[in-house]
Amino acid sequence: MKCFKVTLMMLALAWPATARAELAGTPFVEGLKTPIKIVLTRGGNLLVSEGGNPPPTFVAHHGRISLVDRGGARRTLIDRLPAGLDLDDGGSSGPSGLWVADRFTLYVAIGIGDVTKRNAARGEVPNPAGLSSALFSSLWRIRFSQEIDDVTDGFTLDPATHYGELADGGEVRLENASGERARIRVLADFRDIYPGTPPNPVSASNPFGLLLLGDRLYLPDAGQNSLVRIDRETGRIRTIVHFPPVPNTLFPIGPRFSQPVPNSIRKLSDGSALVTLLSGFPFGPGAASVQRVDVSHRTTAPFISGLTMAIDVLPLGHAWGPFLVLEYASRFDLPGPGGPGGFMPPGRLLRFKSRTSAPEVLSSALVGPTSMAFDDCTGELFVTEHQTGKIIRFELW
Repeated sequence: MKCFKVTLMMLALAWPATARAELAGTPFVEGLKTPIKIVLTRGGNLLVSEGGNPPPTFVAHHGRISLVDRGGARRTLIDRLPAGLDLDDGGSSGPSGLWVADRFTLYVAIGIGDVTKRNAARGEVPNPAGLSSALFSSLWRIRFSQEIDDVTDGFTLDPATHYGELADGGEVRLENASGERARIRVLADFRDIYPGTPPNPVSASNPFGLLLLGDRLYLPDAGQNSLVRIDRETGRIRTIVHFPPVPNTLFPIGPRFSQPVPNSIRKLSDGSALVTLLSGFPFGPGAASVQRVDVSHRTTAPFISGLTMAIDVLPLGHAWGPFLVLEYASRFDLPGPGGPGGFMPPGRLLRFKSRTSAPEVLSSALVGPTSMAFDDCTGELFVTEHQTGKIIRFELW
C-alpha cells in the first residue's frame, strides 16, 4: 500500500505543465519469438507470451512463455506451445493472453493459429490443409509445484503425445530437470469456425487478452469481436458483449463499417473493465477506441475515442486517470506500386491525463508494440515489440 501511495504522488509530479520531449526507451530484452503479451509476476519479474518465430524461420508449435528477470535475463518457463502461421502466412500465432492468478497458477490464452487462410478472392476460409492443432482458440490453466518466480528449469510439451491428451480433456503432468512439476489442462475450448459475413465465408475465434475478476476470467475475442466470460472452476463460456461495427473513417476505401477487433482488457478501480478496439480494415485514423465495459450489466460505452490502432490501455491509479494507451502502428498502406503495403511504423505510446484530455505522445519510435507492463513501485514501463522481438523499457519518473 505504501508503494501505491507513492505511485500516485509521483504520477502527479511527473505530469508536465507543458509539452516535453518524448521519452527515450531502451531495449531491455532482444531475441524473443514474436512477443505478444507481457505481465508482471508476484515477484516483480516479467512473463512474456511468444507466438513463435515468423517466416522464414517458422517451426510449428514452438510457441513459448518466457520469464524475464529485472536484470534482463530470459529463461523458458513453458515451451512447445501450439503455434501456426496466421491468416496470410506472414507471422506466427500462438500463446497470447496471460494472467498470473496466484504465486503458483498461470492462465494462458492460445490464439487463432492456422485455423483460417485467405482464398483467391482474399476471403477468409477454413485452412485447406486442416488445422495443425486442435488446441488453437483455447484457454489453459497451468499450476506449478514451485512459485512461478522460483521455477529454475523450463517445462517442454510434446505435441505428438500431450496435445491429444489435452484436447481430450485430460491433464498433462510435466517434470523439469530440477524435479519441479507442472500440471496443465485446457480450461475452456472455443469454437474454431463461425459463419462469416461477405467477403469472408467464415470467421474464427482469436483469444487475445485476459483479466481475472473474482472467480471469472474475461477474454476479448479479436476474431469474434466479443468479450467472453469463463468460470475458472468449471470452464463454462459465456459471451457477454458483442462489440458493434465501427464507422470506416477512410470510406469509400473499404466497407462503410469496419470490425471493432477487441484485443486488450484491463480493470478499472470502479470494478468495470477497459477494452481496446483496434478496428479492422482499412484501419482508418480515429476508428480505434477504448471502451468501458460494465461486466455485471453487460453494457459498453465509449471511454477514449479517436485513436489509431489501439492495442493496449493501462489505467494508472484512479478510474478518472491518468491512462496510457498503446497504438500498434501509424497507418495501414494498401499493396501497390509503392510497396507491399501493411502496417506502417511507428507505433505510439500515449498518455492521457483524463479520458477526455488531449494525449501526450511519450514515444513515437515503437515498432509493432502489442502490450505493456508497469511497475508502480519503480516507475518502469515495459513494452513488447512483436515485429522486432524486443522488450522496450521506459522510465516514467
